[in-house]
Amino acid sequence: MTARYRFRVPFLLEPDEAARRIVAGIAANKALIVFPWPVALAGRVFRTLPPAWTRVLIPGPTIYSA
Repeated sequence: MTARYRFRVPFLLEPDEAARRIVAGIAANKALIVFPWPVALAGRVFRTLPPAWTRVLIPGPTIYSA
């Protein structure tokens, strides 16, 4: 999917490395396996914010009803 990109894709993992992380997460009985770390961090931050703030910070379709 990214082979055509002519720029560096930040936090891109090779499939083997991604699979290792997933297998390790499953083996550790993790309920949630998230990578790369900036995505995990952003998810944690946004879960602590009120939904109205999240809608402003990340515009677009939402699952929340107005």
